[in-house]
Amino acid sequence: MNGQRLTDDICRSVLNRAHKKIIEEMYPEKVLEKLREKGFLSHEDYIAIGRVADRSTKNRSLVGKIKQSGKRAYCDFKKILHETNQTIIILELELKEKELGIENAEHSAHSAERRVPDSAVHERMETDQTPDPPAPVRQPTADNSLSNLDRSVVVKTKIKKDLHDGRLIELNSIMIDELKSISKTENKLKGGFGKVYISNDRAPGFNIRVVLKEIDLQTGDLSQTRKLGSVTSEKIASRLMHFGIVPLLAYHDDHLNRRYYFVSPYLENGDLYIAIAADRVCTEKDIHLLCPTRIKIMYQIACAIDFMHTGNKFRRTVLHMDIKSKNIVLDNYFNARLIDFGLSREYKEDDDTAIITSKEGTPGYLPNGQHNILTKNNDYHNFGVVVLELITGLDASSKVEGLELRQWHTSLIVQRQQVSVWNNNAVVNKVAEIAAKCVASVTTQSSINSEDIRNELKTICRKQSTPEWDSAMKTETVDRDIRCEICLVNEVMKVGFDGHENNSPVQAACTRRIRICCSCMRNSYINPVKCYTCGETIQPFINANWGAILVAGYDENFGNVFQKDINQFKEVITSKVLPAMCINPQNVITLAEDMKGIKADEKLDQAFDILSGTNIQTLLFVYSGHHDDESGFQLGPNVNYNLDKVSLRLNKWNEENPNFGKVIAFLDCCFPKKMNLNSSLKLIQFNATSPTTPADLETKEGSPFLNYVIQAFTARANGKVCKIKECECHERILGNFITLHDLWNYLNEHIQLQRETSLKEPYMSAANIELRDTLLAYNYDFEVKFEFTIKWLETAERKKYVRPMEFNEFERLKLILAKDILRHVYNINLNLEDCSELSKFAEIISLEINTGPRTAHVKEIDNIELLLLYWNSKRQLRCLARLLPSVNVDKPVGRCFKKVPDILAVHRDILQKCNITEHQLTLPNLRLYKQCLEKKNKTTKQYDEYMFVVDMIINQAATKLQQTRLRISFFDLSTDYTLVHMNLVKTTDVQ
Repeated sequence: MNGQRLTDDICRSVLNRAHKKIIEEMYPEKVLEKLREKGFLSHEDYIAIGRVADRSTKNRSLVGKIKQSGKRAYCDFKKILHETNQTIIILELELKEKELGIENAEHSAHSAERRVPDSAVHERMETDQTPDPPAPVRQPTADNSLSNLDRSVVVKTKIKKDLHDGRLIELNSIMIDELKSISKTENKLKGGFGKVYISNDRAPGFNIRVVLKEIDLQTGDLSQTRKLGSVTSEKIASRLMHFGIVPLLAYHDDHLNRRYYFVSPYLENGDLYIAIAADRVCTEKDIHLLCPTRIKIMYQIACAIDFMHTGNKFRRTVLHMDIKSKNIVLDNYFNARLIDFGLSREYKEDDDTAIITSKEGTPGYLPNGQHNILTKNNDYHNFGVVVLELITGLDASSKVEGLELRQWHTSLIVQRQQVSVWNNNAVVNKVAEIAAKCVASVTTQSSINSEDIRNELKTICRKQSTPEWDSAMKTETVDRDIRCEICLVNEVMKVGFDGHENNSPVQAACTRRIRICCSCMRNSYINPVKCYTCGETIQPFINANWGAILVAGYDENFGNVFQKDINQFKEVITSKVLPAMCINPQNVITLAEDMKGIKADEKLDQAFDILSGTNIQTLLFVYSGHHDDESGFQLGPNVNYNLDKVSLRLNKWNEENPNFGKVIAFLDCCFPKKMNLNSSLKLIQFNATSPTTPADLETKEGSPFLNYVIQAFTARANGKVCKIKECECHERILGNFITLHDLWNYLNEHIQLQRETSLKEPYMSAANIELRDTLLAYNYDFEVKFEFTIKWLETAERKKYVRPMEFNEFERLKLILAKDILRHVYNINLNLEDCSELSKFAEIISLEINTGPRTAHVKEIDNIELLLLYWNSKRQLRCLARLLPSVNVDKPVGRCFKKVPDILAVHRDILQKCNITEHQLTLPNLRLYKQCLEKKNKTTKQYDEYMFVVDMIINQAATKLQQTRLRISFFDLSTDYTLVHMNLVKTTDVQ
C-alpha cells in the first residue's frame, strides 16, 4: 500500500483496529487526567467518566471521545501514552498505522513547530546527492517485562536499533521467572553446575529461542568455590564475540538465594556429541553429518580457538579448557559454535605466560599426567580429540587394547574411519594428521599454533569445495538469517553494504559474506569481525583507516577558547567510552597549543605530511578560530594558512594515494567557503556560518557550533542532556548511526530553540557521496554510566554513579571518587580543582574487579581501556582503599587518622632521635622507626592505628623493601583528619 498522511478518518481507523488491545491494556486514570488538561474533555465528561468503576467501560468511553476529536486528539493521546509508559499500546497503534501504510506518522500535534522550513534549510544545503533522512519512531520504555527488552525501533531507513549493544543485558528476578515459565528442563539437560532451561518458543524481548543456565551454589556435588569460579569465568568469556562462539546475552545475579543465571541463544540441532552418536546408528542415507559438514565443523571450531587465543589490548588470550563434543552446538544449518566457558582462564600477562590451576576436565579428553601448568596446547589437545570423534564416529572414551581414542596412532584412526561418512582417504589422512599433531602438542615440544590449524582446515575446505558456512539464501524468508551471525539476536544491517572493502581483492571477491549488526561492527575494536569465508578482518564503516587533523586558531586574548574546543573534539572522536567514532588516537594530530613564536603553518604542513604517509582513507579536518578570505586561517601572530592551500594538500594526497578518498570537515570560523577538491575526492563539509557571514566568539562556553556537534555525537550515551532545558533533541536521532542528515537537522533544530543568537545558521556542502558516506558516527543509544561499589574500610557498601562526561582521564575519575569518599566517610569537602591533598588521597584508591572466587583473584584497573573493558562485560567495579600489603612503587597506600594533629612533629622527632637522615626509610631504618614509635605510644595510646599501619608494611612488604625504600608523607585534610600517605621508591630514585 502506498504511504499516506494521517487524517481524522485514518486516526479513527487505527483506533478501531487497536480497540481490543486498548480496552484490555490501558490504565485510564492517567490518560483521563491528561486529556482534561489538554482541553479534550469537558469538566462534566471528566467527572462522568471518572465515576465509572469498570476499567473496560472507562477505556471505551475515553476511546470514543478521542475518536470524536480526530487527528489532534489522537496525536496527543499517543504522546500521553508515551509519557505514562504505556508502551504496549504505543506499539499496537504503530503496528496498525503500518498496516494502513501511513507515511511519517506525526507523533505530536506540535511537531511542526520544531522544524526549520524546508526552503530555509535547502538554501544552506549544497549537495549533489541527498539520500532520504530517517524518520524515527519513539523508543519503547523498558519495564520489568521481558517483552519490553526489545529496544529495536522501526525507522524509515533500513537501519534498526539493537537489543544487544556489546554489553550483557542485566535481567531481574521477574524476567527470570518469566523465562522459566516458558521453558522446559529435564535431567538430561542438567549441567555440572546446575539446571539448564530451554524456551519452548521465541522468548519475549529476545525474539529467539534461548537457553537459561542456572548455577545454584547450594545444590549439587561441586564446591561453592568451583561454582563461583564458573560464574566469574562465564562473565570473562562474555567479551568473546565470534561466529564460532555462542554469545552470552544476559545475566542475573540472585545473591539472596545464591543463584546465578546466564542467557544465550538456543541452537536448533543440539550438541555435536549427540549428533555424532545419532549418525553412528543411522543408515547411510539418513546421516546428517556428511563428510563436507564434518570438515566445515572442524574449520569453524578451529576459527573460534584461533580467535580466543589471539588477544589484544582490550582482552588477553582466553583458554577454553573444556573443548569437547558436548560443548559444541549446531544451528539449523549444522554450523558449529563453542559453549560453556565455566572452566576458561584468561592469561594475566602475555601469550607466553602459562596458567597454574587445578586439574579439571572430562575423561577421554584429559592428557596423560598432571598438567597443572596450562597453555594453549591444552585447547589444541582437546580439539584434536573432537576431530578424532568426527573421523571415527566414536566416543572420546572409546578404547582399543586399553588405549583411549586420543592415544591412537594415525594409521589406526584411518582404519577406524566411519565409512558411511568418509569417501576420500586422502582427506581422512590429512585431518587425522592435524588431529594427531593437536593431541601430541600438550606432551611434546610443538610449534603448532591456532592460525596454522585454521589455515590447514581452510585449505581442505577449498580443495573439497566445502562451504565454510551454510545459511539460507537471501531469497529465503528464514528468521535466523536476518539476524547477526555473531550475536545471533540483533538484526543484520540492511544498508546496502556489509563492510567488505572493494579496495581489497580478497574481500571484494568474497562470495558468502558474514552478516553482522551495527553493534558488533562498532565493538570490533574489542572483538575484530572475521569473515568465515574470506577469513579477512572486516573493518567498520566508521573509524577504519580514519585520521584527523584538528586545528585551533590563534587569538592573543582568547586562544584558550579555541584550544579547549579542539581538545574536547579530540576526546569525543577518540573515546572508546562514548564510542561516537573511535578513531585511533595515533591517527589524530592536534594543533591546539599557543602558536606564539612557533611556525604554525609548518606545523600544519607536517601534519599533512605525516598522515599522507599512512594508509588513512578518510580524513576528519576540524578548525576553530579566526578566518578571512584573503589570509585564511589565523594560526599565529602574522601566521596564516589559506583554505585553498588545505584543498591543494588534500588533492595532492589523493593523487599520490588514490585510496585516500574522503574528507569530512567542520569549519568553525568566519566566512568559510567550500573546499575545492578533486572530483575523485568525496566531501562532507559543515560550516558554522555562511561564506559571507562572520561567526561570533563565545568566550565562556566555547563554540556553540562545535558544542552542538559534540552533543549530537554523545548526548544519548551521556544521559540525553541538552544545553537547552527541556529540549528533547535526543529523541530526534534514533537508529544505529548518526547520518549527515541527522546532524544537519539537529543543528537546524537548535537554531530555532536557542535563546541566544550565538549559533548562526550553519551551511553544509557535500559532493560525490553515496549512502555509505553519509554515516558520520555511531549513535550509541544506551546511556553510559559507570557504577562503582564503594567499600571504604569498615564503612557500609554504597553505590556511586559516574558519567563519562564528568571525566576524560583516569586520574580525573579517581579524583571524583576521592571527593565522594571524603564527603561521605569523613565529612570533608575538598575542591576538585587544584587540590594536592585530594590528589594524594585519590592515589590510595584502588579500583578493582574480581577475576576468580578467591580473595586473591583481584585485578586492579589502572586505565580507561581496562575500565571500559570490564564495564562492557558487566563486571562489578569496586572502589576501596588499597590494601597495605599491596604497597609498591606505583601503588601508594594510606589511611586517614582522626585527631592526631601533631603526628608530623612526632614523625620528625623519631627520625631525629633515631639519627635517620634520609627522607625515605630502608627496612632496617623502618624497624628502628617502629621501636621508637612504640615507646612514644606507650604513654598516650594515641598512635595505635598508625603503629598498626607501620607494622603491616614491615611484615607484609619486607621483600619489596629489599630493593626499595618507604616514603611517608602527611597531609592535613581538615582540622580533624590527617592523611598518612606511603609509597615505595626505587633506590635508584632516592636523592
